[in-house]
Amino acid sequence: MTGSTKYQQVVEAAAQLFADRGYRGTSMRDIADAVGLHAPSLYNRVHSKADVLRAIIDSALDGLVDAQFQAISSTPDVELQLRRAVEAKVLFQAQHPHFIRVLALEVHHLDEQPRGVVTDRIAQYEDSWLALINRGCASGHFRVASVELLVPTLLSMGTQSAAQSALNLSMAQVAYHFGDMAMRLVEPAGIPGRGSTDVDPGASDISRSA
Repeated sequence: MTGSTKYQQVVEAAAQLFADRGYRGTSMRDIADAVGLHAPSLYNRVHSKADVLRAIIDSALDGLVDAQFQAISSTPDVELQLRRAVEAKVLFQAQHPHFIRVLALEVHHLDEQPRGVVTDRIAQYEDSWLALINRGCASGHFRVASVELLVPTLLSMGTQSAAQSALNLSMAQVAYHFGDMAMRLVEPAGIPGRGSTDVDPGASDISRSA
């Protein structure tokens, strides 16, 4: 998500401003000032503030979807797929907190057509978590009382900033612990302790698999 182009700098600066001040509380002049541009030069790179918002939201969704895909593709083991998907999500959110905050809070500012596209993408992303849990349940690897309640819980994981500051944990350690939490929620049905790795949680499972 990082980049050296001026356009990417504009998107990243706008993400921080929207996260801190809100979409309505940020002007195009604010964005231009943040990247050292005059307003006319900014408009040469982006058409409108709404276009910048769409770019931020698309980048956040692209990152979340790709993180999940890479995690699931890394192993045929459904238990490891879940653990790695949760860890990858938490790591991505920790690395791009402003993009995630804008995705969570500012979608309603999009115009109707792009808002509909984004809403559909979010639904597809949520459905992919549902499919992963259902696959684990169908294969007998997971025991879950309510898949419909579990998925929102998994999606809410990643508010790691408080844990990091309070416990002085690295991002990888926070991701590891959220992965552990996810495995406890699905009660892996194999050998006792199957859901936990036997390694030091100094790095997340997804980072160890790279």
